[in-house]
Amino acid sequence: YAVSAERIRQLEKNAMQKIRTAMADE
Repeated sequence: YAVSAERIRQLEKNAMQKIRTAMADE
């Protein structure tokens, strides 16, 4: 588990944006 916190933060940000886009699509 050698993932940097910064990379995790970026992935979370990406996921949040995807969820937000999906919600706005409905």
